[in-house]
Amino acid sequence: MRIALLVNEFPAASETFVLDHVCALIERGHRVDVFPERPYAPPAVIHPELAAYACLDRSHFPPPMPSARVARALAGARLVFSSGAVHAASMFRSVNPLAYGRQGPSLALLFRQVPFHGSEPYDVVHCHHGPVGVVGANLLRLGVLRGRLVVTFHGFDANVVPRIGGADVYTRLFRKADLITVNSEFLRGRLRALGAPEDRLARLPMGVDPAAFAPASTLRAADPGRSTGDEIRLLSVARLVEEKGIAFALRAVARLAPRFPGLRYQVIGEGPLRGSLERLARQLGISDRVVWLGALPRDRVRAYYADAHLFALPGVRARNGAEESQGLALIEAQASGLAVVASDVGGIPESLRNGRTGFLVPERDVEALAERIAALIRRPGLRAAMGRAGRAFARRHFDRNVLVDRLVSLYEEVVGRPPAAPPRVSRRRQPVAWKPPVGRLPSGSDATGKLR
Repeated sequence: MRIALLVNEFPAASETFVLDHVCALIERGHRVDVFPERPYAPPAVIHPELAAYACLDRSHFPPPMPSARVARALAGARLVFSSGAVHAASMFRSVNPLAYGRQGPSLALLFRQVPFHGSEPYDVVHCHHGPVGVVGANLLRLGVLRGRLVVTFHGFDANVVPRIGGADVYTRLFRKADLITVNSEFLRGRLRALGAPEDRLARLPMGVDPAAFAPASTLRAADPGRSTGDEIRLLSVARLVEEKGIAFALRAVARLAPRFPGLRYQVIGEGPLRGSLERLARQLGISDRVVWLGALPRDRVRAYYADAHLFALPGVRARNGAEESQGLALIEAQASGLAVVASDVGGIPESLRNGRTGFLVPERDVEALAERIAALIRRPGLRAAMGRAGRAFARRHFDRNVLVDRLVSLYEEVVGRPPAAPPRVSRRRQPVAWKPPVGRLPSGSDATGKLR
């Protein structure tokens, strides 16, 4: 099949699931083209698969869009004239606000369509993230992109974007999409409440390659009589944003420090909260216990998983509405044989077996988080048993190869059936229990998919 992947940014250090998607499709002999929304920028971290699969050779980036209105208008005019008469009609149509909302007069759609000029039809147009799906649907309406539309929601797009753009932000997308995939039942419920047609929703978690993760230190022979002064490595792999709950892990480490002199907390990841989290560690008096490792290539991340003793993902519901919808790092940790401790929030409970592969604790409950970590420190045999159960759980439910084969089967079903008729949208929509809009979307896309 010929498959177009539309993404917000590529390559992105934190979105390894997109890279995995590209590589897995290439392995299966499919023709894959990647269309990022943002112009190319050298990534801070280069994962080895990027070169091994020549992913950049398959990537088609849009021209830069100036932020200043006058400069943007001049650049847009140059694009229209340089693209030739054959593409002028679609470029002029793309600025229509009645048809394309804010993507029109902002010229976002005009710039975005350039990489698709002259492209052949695709069997599948797969968009990662809801706002990117809105852009993909508009490109299909313009006729510059052709294929069946598949959209994967990841969490932020369903939890935060509707609070900013309104509960009807995806109404047109839901009418156009042939298939919508989600990574958890939690996320399915969010989209159902927004009006997504049930017959086009499919749960398809993000997966891992179990063979790529070496058994962690918890699986080695453990001596229950070991002193609590021996080093214990607690690991978190997360973007440093509020919903990951790293601040609560730091507070738990501070509570545990007097009891466990050998406890060390390793944090892999970058994000806007790094400075404030480092200050919190200093205020708690645990700076010498915490190692901030930043963003790392995935082979080094796997090495840290293998060397750790246990893993924490104390996620929370953030003030902007963000919360974990699956927790891919939680799956990676279990695939590595690590016992895990995580918050009972969002889709996290679907990503472990409470009491068997790890423990769930109430959201923001530092005492409960600390006590579960302490229990696993004191009982290496329990860590080992949970680690073995976690590896089996990850293989059984989150094997990337099985999940990609399932995705390809869904592609074939979509391509093989007539386009679905637009669903009848009921005037009585399920209530969406969200507060009034707060905060802003990250740079790149607004709630309607407009590029900034």
